[in-house]
Amino acid sequence: MKIKNIFGMSLAFLAMTPMVSCTDKNDWDVDSAHDRLFGVKSSALSVDTDDDQPTKIAVNFSAYDKNTEYYIVELSTDSLYDDVPMGGENARIFGEDKSITSAPVDINNLEEYTKYYMRVKAMSSTKAESKWVYYKDGDSFRTPGILHDVLEKDRLDDNIRLTWIPGSNVTTLRYTYKDSEGEIQTEDIALTDADREAGEYKITGLNSNRSYTFSLLNGEKVRGSKTVKTAKGLPSADYTVRLNEDRTVITNEDIEEWANKAFEKMEGASNVSITLGIPAGKTIDLGTEEKAISIPEGVSISFFGRAGEKATLNVKKAVSVAGNHGYISFEHVNIDGLQNTDEGISGCQYFINEDKACDIDSLGFTECNISNMERALVNFKASSGQSVNLLIIDNCISNNHGTGGYAFICMNKGMDKINNIKFVNSTFSNISLGKSSVFDLSKAKSSTTIDINACTFYNVVGADGYFINAKDAKQGIKIKMNKTILAKTANPNARGIQAWDLDANKNGVVKPDATATYQTTDFSFYKNSFEVNKLEVASGSAFKNAANGEFYLKNSILEKEKVGDPRWIR
Repeated sequence: MKIKNIFGMSLAFLAMTPMVSCTDKNDWDVDSAHDRLFGVKSSALSVDTDDDQPTKIAVNFSAYDKNTEYYIVELSTDSLYDDVPMGGENARIFGEDKSITSAPVDINNLEEYTKYYMRVKAMSSTKAESKWVYYKDGDSFRTPGILHDVLEKDRLDDNIRLTWIPGSNVTTLRYTYKDSEGEIQTEDIALTDADREAGEYKITGLNSNRSYTFSLLNGEKVRGSKTVKTAKGLPSADYTVRLNEDRTVITNEDIEEWANKAFEKMEGASNVSITLGIPAGKTIDLGTEEKAISIPEGVSISFFGRAGEKATLNVKKAVSVAGNHGYISFEHVNIDGLQNTDEGISGCQYFINEDKACDIDSLGFTECNISNMERALVNFKASSGQSVNLLIIDNCISNNHGTGGYAFICMNKGMDKINNIKFVNSTFSNISLGKSSVFDLSKAKSSTTIDINACTFYNVVGADGYFINAKDAKQGIKIKMNKTILAKTANPNARGIQAWDLDANKNGVVKPDATATYQTTDFSFYKNSFEVNKLEVASGSAFKNAANGEFYLKNSILEKEKVGDPRWIR
């Protein structure tokens, strides 16, 4: 009854109300101001620079809107934001002639070593222009200077050779550094006509392992700047061996001889340390096909590539690390397992392969390129008696491992102790491509922390393998990730994380404690999945040339957050 009364009252009200036409054009048509184009994708707006052409850039973007007819790009040395009108005093506009219809866009005649801000909008004759889209949400980029990157062979422990575009108009080479008291010191070198024409200068008398900032100036205008750290000198040790330039192999007999001399020098000490200084740029076999090298009991050893181009260690047979060792380290060397699938060569299969008892405080790889291990980098395979306090990979590039079905880090028989695994400032590509995992700590008897900081992973984890497998490691694991990129799993049947859940008292998924860590759309798992921050793009749109081992960033989110291996951040 009440409903009928209300309905009746409504009809009466309408009858008394003057009728108004509902066909007015302004009521029904869309306001053209709101029928605007979508802008370009902010995450895909990026800039490519070329050190050999410092006044040129390439602007990359992709469009949302098929109705876009052309684009306008604005660059300015002043900050850009919505309240700033287009075409300011220090701005340059590109595309007003409707010539920019797609990307990439080459822009020339910029100032070298100059900070620029950039924004892009889409244009059409049938719709209102899009809103501005800003590079890195309003952040800037810098064009290259005329000073080139310092090559490894030109970076020694007491001198650095700088090069630049020959014939450039420069007057002064300036370098600054912090002295032992923490004070900033500045040195100026007046360049001669011969220096300018040659485009090079060697600065001598520098301290090892110290950061220097070098700038090229014309008067007081900076035309290029680079910060470079001198190479480290040989690490101190009880016994130091400087290998001759003509050496071609390190045999197990060599290792035993040097260990005996170290013990003799230290007059019967139970533990000694050895540094092997390996000549720059040389290729040396580590072990022979008949006999691997074994690190003797009580010996800590550093395989150290001397300053200059990295030496290469061709691993003929897997290294043995049985016994007690304070540290075993490899620094500033290429480590090649010699696998060649095209020629059917298995190579050494493992770098370290150990089935005997061992206790190692620190096992480390620093500033190394590690490649071509058919199975694993390290394989500890005893069910008891094996302990490693710290395994660290720092500032390394590791590529092409694990087609033979073993985990990259293989410790899956019941390690007594593996306290810490640290991956830092490193790149891992084409890892664990067989039915294998990146980390396998199954049955480990100690609690383990896996700490991954500022790393780039690409094309990892094969079919039924795990990113991390810690099945039945009943003391639990902790996983930390920071500023890391996870890009592209190698197989659609890859799995994520399997570990012992201490609360549930069974195996399950243990989620990482992740900060500023991103995964591409093609980094995915069909089981045991975990998630970090998701990008809207696949790995091909995150990196500039991943297929060829170059992971320079081209995604604006990654660039702004400065994530991944720092060597790829420009």
